Amino acid sequence: MRPEVPVPVPGSKSETIRALVLGALARGITRIEGAPASGDVLAAAGALRALGIRIDGEPGGGVLRVHGAAGVLPPGDRRVHCGGSATALRMLACVAALREGRTTLTGDPTLRARPAGPLEAPLRAVGVSLRTAGGRPPLVVEGGPARAPAGVVRVDASGTSQVASGLLLLGPLLPGGLRLRLSGRVVSAPYLELTVVALRRAGVRVRREGSTLLVPGRVPAACTAVVEPDWSSAAYPLVAAAVRGVRVRVPGLRARSLQADRAVMDLLRSAGARCGVDGKGAWCEGGRPLRPFRVDLGGSPDLAPAAAALALFADGESRVSGAAHLRAKESDRIAACVEAVRALGGRARPLRDGFVVRGGAPVRGTVDARGDHRIALAFAAAGARVRGGACVRKSWPGGLEALRGIAPPTPR
Repeated sequence: MRPEVPVPVPGSKSETIRALVLGALARGITRIEGAPASGDVLAAAGALRALGIRIDGEPGGGVLRVHGAAGVLPPGDRRVHCGGSATALRMLACVAALREGRTTLTGDPTLRARPAGPLEAPLRAVGVSLRTAGGRPPLVVEGGPARAPAGVVRVDASGTSQVASGLLLLGPLLPGGLRLRLSGRVVSAPYLELTVVALRRAGVRVRREGSTLLVPGRVPAACTAVVEPDWSSAAYPLVAAAVRGVRVRVPGLRARSLQADRAVMDLLRSAGARCGVDGKGAWCEGGRPLRPFRVDLGGSPDLAPAAAALALFADGESRVSGAAHLRAKESDRIAACVEAVRALGGRARPLRDGFVVRGGAPVRGTVDARGDHRIALAFAAAGARVRGGACVRKSWPGGLEALRGIAPPTPR
């Protein structure tokens, strides 16, 4: 057995942002343990503070204590900056429905380029006015005591599940609760389950009737949230192990995690890599020839760049599909993955809902991250030099350094 290289990763930003938002709406003080100092989490905490929520401590610095407003947020006009976090923007647009006054939500250039239109119809259904800039941020929410929706609130979940998650977090504080019906093919469905479990931890039990989620009306209770290590970040050192011939362990990961990107283990196995999860975390050992694979990433689209990097080393044609919504991420991730593969000596072509990669060629060259943290991290794992790598602060500020330790860039 090769020597094992431990690669710790930060906590899950998806779990942390949900815990922050729910803590802000709850009655009492919510404790959050393991919050990472990623850019998205820092932005979400800053945005909640701008809305008048008291948060003791800083992400990455120990325990956070969120002083809940019991659903009654301070009134008045507020301007809120969400950095690059679409999760924070979409969830806080729903939270702003509870506020008396105008809430303007904006963010950095990558966030202002992302679609916000799917929020409009469901927020109107709960009696809230929302204006967008041509379907994109900045968003202006005219809030107040939201009335109970008449019948069922429908939301199209075929482009993102974040709007549905935001409405689920709002639901307990609407008079009579919320009946939320999902339409379209639900993408990133495991992230909805993360939201349902976070609500359950706060004493709000969501029931399902087919495609409808029933949220009871009650103020969430403060609780303690222990944030797991981030499976999304773990994908990169695990892929690096598979393609660079080393053995890596990411401590603290659980096989039964609710995080969508635990699916990286299935992805690695489909390529013929040796990997597993045990009581000490997840591991992968490289050295085997990799085989081409086919994967549907509708439930875990954030794995697409890691899949593209893995496919570079598989001798044959691999196909990633099921994720047309990749075009509306921090970059057009379908185009960015195709461009990166080609830059490193592979062949690739885009599909409507993914891409095809023919790999097996030597990897050398430089990849333009396009301002997208997942492109930077995935192709750094493949041994590429990365241009514009500062964008990794969004999720894993020390990620490039960690990956260089196990997969140094391949010389030209």
